[in-house]
Amino acid sequence: MGCSVGPAFQHPDTNSPTAWRTADGDQAAWPEADWWRGFGSSQLDELIAQAEAANYDLAAAIARVREADAQARIAGAALLPSVGATAGLTRQRTTPSAASGQVEFPPDTTLVNPAITASYEFDFWGKNRASLEAAKASALASRYDEQVVKLTLTSAVATTYFQILELRDRLTVAQSNIAAAQKLLSALQAEQAAGTETVLDVVQQKTAVAALKAQVPPLTQQLQQSLDGLAILIGRSPEALGQPSGTLSDLSVPLVAPGLPSELLARRPDIAEAEAQLMAANADIKVARAAFFPSISLTAEGAIASLALAGITGPAGAVYAVTIGVTSRFFQVAPCGVGWSTHRPATMNCCRTTAR
Repeated sequence: MGCSVGPAFQHPDTNSPTAWRTADGDQAAWPEADWWRGFGSSQLDELIAQAEAANYDLAAAIARVREADAQARIAGAALLPSVGATAGLTRQRTTPSAASGQVEFPPDTTLVNPAITASYEFDFWGKNRASLEAAKASALASRYDEQVVKLTLTSAVATTYFQILELRDRLTVAQSNIAAAQKLLSALQAEQAAGTETVLDVVQQKTAVAALKAQVPPLTQQLQQSLDGLAILIGRSPEALGQPSGTLSDLSVPLVAPGLPSELLARRPDIAEAEAQLMAANADIKVARAAFFPSISLTAEGAIASLALAGITGPAGAVYAVTIGVTSRFFQVAPCGVGWSTHRPATMNCCRTTAR
């Protein structure tokens, strides 16, 4: 139990409008988490499933969540006592000295010294609790970050998939236009040979055919780049990815309503992540302010020292110590951006040691 020396977190006061300026009044349900299924494409469903299983950015975000959870457990450990155990076994032999007239080896000496140490820091100013709050808020922010990465990944896969279908449709239209223009050119050339068509009309049609053919290479290059990007998103090599089949006309168009601006702010994981980071920063303020106040710790140690294993359980070798420490930081200076500090700790120890 203790006192909190930092400010309590307050949610930012956001003035959200009550309605969209261009809203038409049509209301529909919010899109689900698997919103891409509304397009009715089994290929898109399969591609997004592969991306969620093999994308490295999403795997890194999941690893950051685990790291933040581990940091939260570490921060919470400071609220509990710390217990440690040590054991020592020393065997000593003394060499006889000729100067003292000693010719026989004295018996060997064995010293057994097991010890148990326990320490606890009184969280009087709430520093450890604030550290735990900051770690929990950071862990929450990492979860929202994972949602941001996942949403970005699924939208990127869907957008790239739609671009591939669009480019394929444009290539189909371009090839169809080239075939029609080439057919017209052949007809004009036949009429020119018969003397019923001028050279100018034939040359103009040849120019039109050449212009249509010039549109094909850029579209082909964009299609290949989109396929490469899709392969990277799903964690596969471009050579292992085949071209998706179908056209844009095969897709269904889901109905999505904007809802209210305040609801949109509450649903966005990037905004929730920023709020969680703000909560962590607020808790860090408490930790920084608590560092100006003294810290109180209690340390207890119990040990047994014996020259023989047979006497290790006897009361004669029992040793214990209890220490109360008060440590305070007087000042800390870092001038001109140089990272050095000066500490003058003041320590008060009340120690009682008893040996039998």
